[in-house]
Amino acid sequence: MTGDSLRHFLLAAVVTTASLASAARGDQCRQGCTSGKHVCQMQAMLNRQACVRACGSGSAAAQCRAQCRATSVAGASACNAANTDCATSCPTPGPAASGPNSCGATCGGAARSCFASALAAGQTCAQACKAAGGTGLGDCLAQCAATLQSSGGSCLAMLETCVGACQGPVSGTCFDTVALECTTEACGPGVPCTQPTEFCSPRCATAPPSGTCFDSSTMQCTGQACSLTQPCGATNQTCLPECPPPVPTGQCFALDTRQCTDQPCSPTARCSGTNQVCTLQCPPPPLPTPTPQCGTCEGSCVVAPPCAAGGICAGALALPGQCVSDATGSCQCVPVSPPPPPSPPPTRVPQCATVSCQGSCAIPLPCPPNLPCPDLVALGQCKATATNGCQCVPVYTPPPTPTGTPTPTPGTP
Repeated sequence: MTGDSLRHFLLAAVVTTASLASAARGDQCRQGCTSGKHVCQMQAMLNRQACVRACGSGSAAAQCRAQCRATSVAGASACNAANTDCATSCPTPGPAASGPNSCGATCGGAARSCFASALAAGQTCAQACKAAGGTGLGDCLAQCAATLQSSGGSCLAMLETCVGACQGPVSGTCFDTVALECTTEACGPGVPCTQPTEFCSPRCATAPPSGTCFDSSTMQCTGQACSLTQPCGATNQTCLPECPPPVPTGQCFALDTRQCTDQPCSPTARCSGTNQVCTLQCPPPPLPTPTPQCGTCEGSCVVAPPCAAGGICAGALALPGQCVSDATGSCQCVPVSPPPPPSPPPTRVPQCATVSCQGSCAIPLPCPPNLPCPDLVALGQCKATATNGCQCVPVYTPPPTPTGTPTPTPGTP
């Protein structure tokens, strides 16, 4: 791709992005589908330019470029088909269905914003490829196209899911917005499709064994029986096992953070945020917060250590705690302080000074094994040593002289 052609291409993308962001007239749901078509077309153009770059300039280059053009034509046809298919999911045109406060308008506005962001990201990616240049330009553009296809597919799946929730409970089989075909994955309320580029389509599902026809244009049950061998006669009618269908319930999805909230919603209970839509593809709400252990600020409790990301918190690591009130008056569970270790015996003060080296002292006696050892000492005396030191030596106390046996007096019996 030459520099001029790439510049013209990026300029067209800028104009298209601006038009998507400012579009606000007519049927907003169908405008959301058209926004997806523009993203699809940009992705096809990037793929074609990447394909041409890979052809090189050899003898087979002409045939390769012809194949690139044929693939590009097929891609453009797929974009048109996806746009037409998307429009069939929108409510029947009319003031009630396409008004500024309708459910379809909310879905269409959210989808346009999503597609505009995807298109702007694709434009930025292509500009970065151009700035880098070199032999890797083709691979760089192909990567931009792949990213654009994935993000555009996710936006389209979001639009289809939102519109489906507006019209009633959706059960069927997941539709792949990238491959543009039905999958074999079953879906329904509480069982969303596993891939972000898929949505639950009732038209992909096999009709129930028996039921009643439901007209999606009037949102009314027709009373006509239907089955596998007797489908509904009109294209805007679906065979439902339960008619009228139950009100679908979901969770609010924040479009700015791209995160699900914990707020439940339904067609009759809209989301409170202006930048939120009701979707069935959110995970279940988080588990309720456990009851605090220190409700009355008394008694024992358990202090659990923080669990490392991706790790397993072992219950054995929990520490015994006590409910106490802190300086602010709040009740906290704090670890119970273990008893302090026993203090080491005090170091004995030297009893024999090296200057005077006189006076009495005490000599500790060894403790007999396996017996409690009181402070047994022996009396000692400070004595100078041959090296001018001073030590405590036992005081030698001679044993008492035994009393002699008296010599018997002769004649004494």
